[in-house]
Amino acid sequence: MYQVPDVHLLTFLPFVAVVLTGLVTMVLSAFGTEEQQARLPRIGLLGLAVSGIALLLAGTARTNSSFGGMLNMDGTAVWFHIVFLITTALTVALAADHFKDLGAEHREIYALLLFACMGMMLMAAAGNLVVLFIGLETMSVALYIMAAMGGRRQESSNEAALKYLLLGAFATGFLVYGMALLYGATGSLAVATISDTVAAGSAHVGYLAIGLALLTIGLGFKVALVPFHMWAPDVYEGSPTVVTAFMAVGPKLAGFAAMWRILHDAALPAQQQWMPVLAVLAVVTMLVGNLAALTQTNIKRLLAYSSIAHAGYIALGVMAGNQTGLQGVLYYAATYAFLSLAAFTVVLIANGDTNEQLHIDELRGLGKRAPLAAASLTVALVGMAGIPPLSGFLGKYLLFSAAVQSGHVAVAAIGVLCSVISVYYYFRLIVLMYMQPPVEGAQQIEITGYTKCALVATLVGTIILSLPIGWPIVLMAGWCAV
Repeated sequence: MYQVPDVHLLTFLPFVAVVLTGLVTMVLSAFGTEEQQARLPRIGLLGLAVSGIALLLAGTARTNSSFGGMLNMDGTAVWFHIVFLITTALTVALAADHFKDLGAEHREIYALLLFACMGMMLMAAAGNLVVLFIGLETMSVALYIMAAMGGRRQESSNEAALKYLLLGAFATGFLVYGMALLYGATGSLAVATISDTVAAGSAHVGYLAIGLALLTIGLGFKVALVPFHMWAPDVYEGSPTVVTAFMAVGPKLAGFAAMWRILHDAALPAQQQWMPVLAVLAVVTMLVGNLAALTQTNIKRLLAYSSIAHAGYIALGVMAGNQTGLQGVLYYAATYAFLSLAAFTVVLIANGDTNEQLHIDELRGLGKRAPLAAASLTVALVGMAGIPPLSGFLGKYLLFSAAVQSGHVAVAAIGVLCSVISVYYYFRLIVLMYMQPPVEGAQQIEITGYTKCALVATLVGTIILSLPIGWPIVLMAGWCAV
């Protein structure tokens, strides 16, 4: 007899709000009047706000699962969803002001951002590998399109999109084969059933090991772990800067959410198989990301390698597989979102969105030309370096502590060393902004509109997450990690 699936509206409402807003913006971008199209950013932000309110209601629901456990709105999912909504809202604000620099309005970007957000939300709440795959592909297809939005004025954008598409499709193949082998090993694609089967010792050991390896490779591409990172510098550099800002935060964090669902929620009993592998990947990623960033003179490539290094730090929390590890991952996800978006927002302000002036010398004298932008970038860089009392220090402390608790003291020590290395290339930018004269002919920069709101939001978010104000938020991350 057919059984009606358990659909709990409160747990599903945040997804519905984002999808409906995405559909409305897509239709208006194609058929709306000029006045209606001018309102697309506001419509997008309103839809994200409604989704956020629905998310708070979902947190109060008696049950946190829906569709027979295929969607799990637990504390981890709610936390990641809040980060995704904030990231998407800030990107919508930046696109409203800066995408016209490319010579085209590209009204469809708002719908694509919302659909990508929907995909990320599905990845974080997936209780079944099929849902995880649907979310990943929804997110990825939107990113492939947005990466190419530079068009004819920016040929590097087309190249970036093609590289991302081809390598992304290749990585998806690994992911699907991994899921197939995991199904063969356990007889199910449900996360809870896989966990029970592995814990009972009923899973096929060989299929399980190879399946987890292939899934790690597929998700390692999405989060840019070394050696699956080669696409990131080229794609980050070639894509429009607004898209790069989103790409460096949302999809990366969604990949780690999915990695936690698979390695911890589904395969924690097999931790001894995947923990050493992830430890090696984290160490190599931290080292390569930081050492490669030392030699970069292109600001977007420098931030790309910085992003790779941060993927290594977050991987430490996933590798630890304990509550402190998840607490560190959740808190660092929020921290990294604000810090990275602040950095790319300043790149937009100082360099524009056309990839024509991306040398770090363009930041010379920014402290005089745009004091607010320079101050925000300084806070972001100091936070990324992990210097107290800013949020980056507290996030890294949690991640390194989790690695130590799991017995990987040497790995944590290498992470601390890599943070010290990063101080050089971060502070080099600060020196350029405050201790070097502006380039000849550089004009004063006035920040207005959505861009100023986004920049202030990243600055305020970073301060709220920093010590001593941020300690209650660390405790909240701990509650969500239970």
